[in-house]
Amino acid sequence: MVDVYGSTRVVESFCLDITEVTVAAFELYLTDLETNPDTRPSAKQLRTDAKTILFTNTSDDYLRELSKNCNFGKDGRTQHPINCVTLQTAGRFCNWRKGTRLPTRWEWEWAARGGSTEKAYPWGPEPPSEERLNACDKGSCQQLPGYPRTPMHSGNDGYAATAPVGEFPKTDRAEKSRKPKEFKDLAGNVWEFVSCEGSGCALKGGSFRTVDAAWILTRNTNDISGRLDARSDEAGFRCAAKPQ
Repeated sequence: MVDVYGSTRVVESFCLDITEVTVAAFELYLTDLETNPDTRPSAKQLRTDAKTILFTNTSDDYLRELSKNCNFGKDGRTQHPINCVTLQTAGRFCNWRKGTRLPTRWEWEWAARGGSTEKAYPWGPEPPSEERLNACDKGSCQQLPGYPRTPMHSGNDGYAATAPVGEFPKTDRAEKSRKPKEFKDLAGNVWEFVSCEGSGCALKGGSFRTVDAAWILTRNTNDISGRLDARSDEAGFRCAAKPQ
């Protein structure tokens, strides 16, 4: 069971991707859609859409600047998380992968909190640092015109925008051998879509631009119920499934 602010839910056994879905995996999805005449037009549109962000009431200059962070179609970013896609597109990708789907917020939290251990952050109780996540830090925080940002911590994770999946938290060789299946990037890099429940839709985990450590706490949720058609350079996803 998982308890979230007094609401207790039973979480049945499930599997969750170790990392966020990559640009390379999304390319395979589009290539498969293009083999079917019925889905070929939608694949073509997705190839265009995934290169730009989309927000309402936002200037064209601002959209162009943030779209530079969209990973699809950019050299050297095939192992970065796919971003700049909608919640609906994320769900369709997971369904295409046969047997997978977007995780529920309860499943996502169960994984991030380490099951019944209830960790404050996905890595444990220690405060955020450049070794633990890709977020807005003193050395590599992407500043935007009109939106000054105070870094989350004083380190430098080396990435102004997204990092290749699986980079965080950092582990040495010995630790990798002890925990080969450790979840990666459940805090930072990109916010992650979870499935909608009733009329509520949400993101979890924070992103490379997150400044407030409260947003990466495993219990916290970013409601996006009024922005379902948005495409953000800060949002990506991973998939879940029932055990075989």
